[in-house]
Amino acid sequence: MKLIIAHTIDPDTAHAAEELIRIAREKLGGMRPSAGLIYTALDFDHAALTARLCEEFEGVDLVGCTTDGELSGDTGFHEDSVVLILFASEQITIRAGLGRNLSADPDAAVREAIAMATEPGDPTPSLCITLPDGLTSSGSTITIALLEALGGTVPLVGGMSADQHQYQECWQLFNGEVVQDTVPLLLFYGPLSVGIGQASGWKPVGRSVEVTEADGNIIRRIGEQTAVAFYQNYFGDHIRLNPEYPLIVSEADRETAYLRSPLRPIEGGAIQFAGDIPEGASVRIGEASRSAIIEACAESIRSAQASMIGAQSLDGILVFSCAARRMVLGTRTPQEIAILREAVPLVPIGGFYSYGEIAPAKHGEAAQFHNETFITILLAETS
Repeated sequence: MKLIIAHTIDPDTAHAAEELIRIAREKLGGMRPSAGLIYTALDFDHAALTARLCEEFEGVDLVGCTTDGELSGDTGFHEDSVVLILFASEQITIRAGLGRNLSADPDAAVREAIAMATEPGDPTPSLCITLPDGLTSSGSTITIALLEALGGTVPLVGGMSADQHQYQECWQLFNGEVVQDTVPLLLFYGPLSVGIGQASGWKPVGRSVEVTEADGNIIRRIGEQTAVAFYQNYFGDHIRLNPEYPLIVSEADRETAYLRSPLRPIEGGAIQFAGDIPEGASVRIGEASRSAIIEACAESIRSAQASMIGAQSLDGILVFSCAARRMVLGTRTPQEIAILREAVPLVPIGGFYSYGEIAPAKHGEAAQFHNETFITILLAETS
């Protein structure tokens, strides 16, 4: 499989589209792409951008979303750019699907998307990549719905669409359409080896306390206190909630813990988090230095490499990193992609900063919804 990355920082939509096409055509060398991903900053004319790309790559499924920053091995990290990823292979079939009205019925939306990307007689998919709306529905709910619809053996990865911390409107792109409240996805069929790694850099501090009252991602009480009072015990009465101090969540039926980033306080001492936390889960405050967050990139890469099976070389790398990581890292954000480029040189890399990441916590486990996590996906076609 040939994985093509085109990345433009041209702020003009028409010029950006033509630059992406020029770069992609040069790298394709006459090959026809099977499908593609588009990661775009918020301020572009998305309808014009996708129309031009779909015109140029007629008949090629192109799905994408708005982001909180874009990444590529060629250009690095940028906040106002567009990344185009194209997959070209004679052995691997890739189909796109879109599920609408995600917030009203996530299960139905996921089934709609998968049905659109499936044909009678298809083998089990070798990979699913999804880019759901990051504001209209719970990432945890979407992940569970995808796992149930796909079955537990299909590797599932993705990132939630973002809108550069405005928290108003995310957009998804699907074959020329610009839509909202949807779950777009790509299903890969054929001999594809996938290595997946994840790491955050945050470590727990303090004692573990049970969540005693919760409603999805709204946490009302932790132990005998309100959620806000739980944070105030550590940081004082004038705490300003921010992603630098997420909760590290452990559940009895899960081997690995996961992070949940606080978004905002709610009347009555509750806190809205960036993902669901069930009642009965045990939580601790998480903290990390910026150096530890950066080092987690290397850990994610090593984990992905260790899980790679049946591949002698890599065709490409996909990355989903969290918008909360970018917020905490600030000017050190470019170091994430720099570490990846140094660890795996000369391999095409493309990714974006999302409102939540979807990937297995460990090799062999089912995918789950993450916050503040760096996800590395290694791809290689196998014979």
